[in-house]
Amino acid sequence: MPGNNYYQLDRSAGTSTEKVIVFGEPRGARPKAVWFDLVADPGEQAPQIPTANHPLLLQAQEILAPEEAEAANLNRDALRSLGYIE
Repeated sequence: MPGNNYYQLDRSAGTSTEKVIVFGEPRGARPKAVWFDLVADPGEQAPQIPTANHPLLLQAQEILAPEEAEAANLNRDALRSLGYIE
């Protein structure tokens, strides 16, 4: 049975006081990346746009995606564990 390909891979990096999320494929008006000040905004309700040279942004951008075949196998394994495929 053929599987699905998922190309959107979000990545993040953070510390105890801040977090950056880099989106794999921005949708609509959503920005490419957001930054949260976890001290002032512990509920992550006020995303900010990180500067291009923000250390956490650079760190998140360096995270490599799994190989396509590996990602496809992970998707199949997850679907199998949920009973959607045999």
